[in-house]
Amino acid sequence: MLIFLQSWYEIFSSFNTLLPRIAGGTVDLLVEKKNIFFRIQTKIAYYVPNSDTFRVVLKRSSGLKYDFSLLDYFVLYIFEYDSIYIVPSNFLKNKISINLFPHRKKRKRSAPNNLGNYDLNNYLNNFNLTN
Repeated sequence: MLIFLQSWYEIFSSFNTLLPRIAGGTVDLLVEKKNIFFRIQTKIAYYVPNSDTFRVVLKRSSGLKYDFSLLDYFVLYIFEYDSIYIVPSNFLKNKISINLFPHRKKRKRSAPNNLGNYDLNNYLNNFNLTN
């Protein structure tokens, strides 16, 4: 877990980044820029071959749901494509999992990420949290 958190630390190197003292809490990283603090939860996606998607489960390792009011962003990482989605937590509220498609050409889908017609690619590699 520490190596995983250190890689997120490098991603947020332009921010003042604080790592938790104890692993397993709600917040994986606390980052600050321009006197604004952001509470970050990190997740790794896994590939689902039969649907050709990458899935992220938005639950704790214990299976409990997160209190989304305690988080500002989810950082979703897809190792195979070195892709990072930085998604506001309120956008994912009430979701248990989401599907991501960084490997597919952009096209209209009826429900691309089980989030209605909204395309999560707007959050792909977008590190501009302060806007």
